[in-house]
Amino acid sequence: MTRAGVALGASALLLACAGCTAGDGFSEPPPGLGVTVFQHRLDYAPRVLEVRLENGAGTTLDVTSVAFRSGRFDGAAVDPDGVTLTPGRAVALRIPLPASLCDASDPDPAVVDVTWAAADGSRTARLPAVDEQGVLDRINDEDCLAAAVDAVARLSMPERLRTEGSGAARRAWVDVSVEPAGGERMLRIDGVRPTTLLDGPAGTGWPLGLEVRADDAPSTIPLEIVPARCDPHAIAEDKRGTILPFEVAVGDRSGDLDLVPGDDLRGEIYAFVAERCELPTG
Repeated sequence: MTRAGVALGASALLLACAGCTAGDGFSEPPPGLGVTVFQHRLDYAPRVLEVRLENGAGTTLDVTSVAFRSGRFDGAAVDPDGVTLTPGRAVALRIPLPASLCDASDPDPAVVDVTWAAADGSRTARLPAVDEQGVLDRINDEDCLAAAVDAVARLSMPERLRTEGSGAARRAWVDVSVEPAGGERMLRIDGVRPTTLLDGPAGTGWPLGLEVRADDAPSTIPLEIVPARCDPHAIAEDKRGTILPFEVAVGDRSGDLDLVPGDDLRGEIYAFVAERCELPTG
């Protein structure tokens, strides 16, 4: 581990244990136990939170279960399997999050309940979940924006890519469906930002400037796509290039709404980019 990594780990341990107290049926936390939460970009779509446990003590800690709780989410996110933490070991547990709560004006702070095996039986401590990157606010904001959008209209990716032509002259469209939900609210779709893999024909994403009302008729947004890059690693190293970030606003909520393609559409997009860029296949 680098010196910067050691310093960051030590800082997280100090921050976590600064708020560690027993009470309400909880035990004092084990000495040196630190808890942080974070999220990798590949975890955005499946809504998985990583809870990192670090054992800064000189003895092994047998963790039997971990439960993340926050006033921003409906219920606990639990990893019932546990993990054995030898001295100095750090492990990140991937835990699916429950649904977000969007009407909590003053949500309870995030905590992690850690249960471990002690000589005199099982014990549980409640520790603050150190969120150095602000991922919990971001996840909650994204979830609540998506819920506000769905209350006006459901935006969904097609099952297949629409194409014409072949080779370097091939053209393709992602036909996004818009299904209004009924009611009186309005959704503004300013545009779609380009990704690391895809762009609009003009090279500026897809400016739209659309207003969708909940009582509108169903419609389709045809997005013509072109490769944003044609180097040989464009597809092999892609992680989120097929996810289209819609710039939307509903009431006082605004931000990016990511539309994730299904496996068939993702595969067809990759095939289109390879054909359009005349990349070798096989």
